[in-house]
Amino acid sequence: MDSKIFYGPFCPYCVELEPHWEKTAKVLDGVIRVGAVNGEGDGRLIRDSYGVTTYPTIKYFGLSRNKASQEYMGERDAKGIVNFAIE
Repeated sequence: MDSKIFYGPFCPYCVELEPHWEKTAKVLDGVIRVGAVNGEGDGRLIRDSYGVTTYPTIKYFGLSRNKASQEYMGERDAKGIVNFAIE
């Protein structure tokens, strides 16, 4: 499974989520790939290709053969994201 957060550098919710996302990446290192995409500038093409319209948006990949990606709708803290990823 892979997981990516789509963010905007101007977004206060993204700034609030950033330390949780960094902790998630450290905890899941070697188990699940965790990344971030700045949805502004050059990242707009990637953002648009995944249908992202708001920030922050967390997408995960590889859990379903029917969909290329799914949106994570759970808790927005490291513990919630890590627990979801491990389950």
